[in-house]
Amino acid sequence: MRRPVIAALLVLAAASSGRAQCPWPRDMADLHGSCVCARPAGAALSVQCQFVDFSRLLGALRAAVPNQELDLLYVTNSTIRSLPSNVFANIPVQNIQFSDCDLEAIAPGAFAGLESRLRNLNLASNGLTDVPTEALQKLKRLELLDLSKNRIEYVADGAFKTLSLQTLKLADNNLTLSGGAFSGLDKSLKNLNLKGTGLRSLPEGVNSLSSLAFLDLAQNSITQLPTAAFAGMGSLTALNLERNLIQVLEPTVFRGVNDTLSSLSLLNNLIADFPTDAMRIMGRLRVLDIGFNLLTELPDNCLKSMTSLTLLALDGNPLATLPEAAFSHLRSTLRGLSLGGRFLTCDCRVRWIAQWIRDADLQVTSRERNPQFCGSPPDFRDRTFYQLNVEGRFGRGS
Repeated sequence: MRRPVIAALLVLAAASSGRAQCPWPRDMADLHGSCVCARPAGAALSVQCQFVDFSRLLGALRAAVPNQELDLLYVTNSTIRSLPSNVFANIPVQNIQFSDCDLEAIAPGAFAGLESRLRNLNLASNGLTDVPTEALQKLKRLELLDLSKNRIEYVADGAFKTLSLQTLKLADNNLTLSGGAFSGLDKSLKNLNLKGTGLRSLPEGVNSLSSLAFLDLAQNSITQLPTAAFAGMGSLTALNLERNLIQVLEPTVFRGVNDTLSSLSLLNNLIADFPTDAMRIMGRLRVLDIGFNLLTELPDNCLKSMTSLTLLALDGNPLATLPEAAFSHLRSTLRGLSLGGRFLTCDCRVRWIAQWIRDADLQVTSRERNPQFCGSPPDFRDRTFYQLNVEGRFGRGS
């Protein structure tokens, strides 16, 4: 489905900064109507188009300023069925983005001439059915490759082996990944996005990505993670496991990344018991989202080892209360707490939260609705924790 409004906003945003005259004659009204050009201070020309005749655009670029350096060539909501060999001849461009262009085929020689130039290639939201390995293999300077939202079903061994990618996005493809799909990227890859790719388990080969800092495995069907699942990722700082089917985390699942992981999202899984043992070694964790699971209680020692925690999300769980003993060691570090919903009883047992808001600059939020914070007593359901009086307007606790 086309998204003309979003595309128009992107083009207008680009045009508002360093707008420049597009490099083709003024009488080419169709191109002037479809494209904007910009030249930010000290940068090469950027050309951004929507609803454009792609062949006419390329011809105009070649004729007007052959071999003029382009920073960005961005085309959206247009029709580019295929990229033939030498399609970018005399158009030296560093960054390419073709999205929502119905792109289905890329010839092996499509990027000829850009081997030592192209840095970022974004082909998201198209109709590609395979990774265009042959076309990519000589792009020595390519750092980012985005193939999200295509129709790719299989990634073969060595699909990216000649590249030195730092960012690879394969999100929203229904993928099968071969064991050696990421071979060659062990030392370079820092950001891997596998969101919504139909995974049922941690992909083989991911554990060898020793430079990986950010791993997104959200919106898959992962039910369990093996012992020391991420042990080979000695640089991992952020892990997104939200919206999977995880019920239990093994005590040693984070062994090997316990000294590097600072952000962990377990939002929207099926976790019924707080994974105290798995979290016991997570002393460097600063952000933990375990909202919208099945937690009914928090052990007093569940957060004991996490002495650097600054943001914690617990909202959306059927928690009746939060024991102050579990949080007391975080009074000087915790700055954000998400909680609430129809199960939470706002009685004297949670009075400490209102006190922290007042005395320790704690920000309390909730993604719940109807009620957002307090489930009971009934007259508290429309109040936030900021509206509760520390001196005595809490319900009577047990």
